[in-house]
Parts: sequence; structure tokens; C-alpha cells
Amino acid sequence: MWIHARLSFETPLRAEHFHRWLKIFRETIDESFDGERAELAKTRAKMIANRIQNFIAEVPATQHRRQDKFNKFGNGRAKILEQI
Repeated sequence: MWIHARLSFETPLRAEHFHRWLKIFRETIDESFDGERAELAKTRAKMIANRIQNFIAEVPATQHRRQDKFNKFGNGRAKILEQI
């Protein structure tokens, strides 16, 4: 989720971005799938969007860059973050 926080620091991710992503995701699921698993996928997508939004809101701006140096996923992930 740090990558989303970093992206939001560079270009703020707002509620309307998440609403649009969910709308596109739901439309895609509805076009190709139906049933219980399709509904589960849409529910999980909403949970993921909510979690990312909450995470971004909780991270102070100073931690967006500091996290790169102490990234718990290792140097490879930190290099990816630096390229963004």
C-alpha cells in the first residue's frame, strides 16, 4: 500500500478516483461473470478501495519518502518506488 501512498503524495488520489475504479471494475465483472463469486469479487474490490483510501489518509506526508529508505519489502521494491 505504500506505493499508493507515494502515488497520492505525487498526485493526490481522491475519492472520485476510487469511485471510478470501482465502477469500471464492477462493469467489467458484470459483463463477464455472474453469480456468488462475481458478487464476492465486487465486495472485495470495495473493501480494498476503502482500505487503500484509509491507509493514504493515515500516512503523514513526511513518511511517503522516508518509507523508501526503510521499505520492509527489500531493496528491489524500494528501487521500483524510486522510479515512480
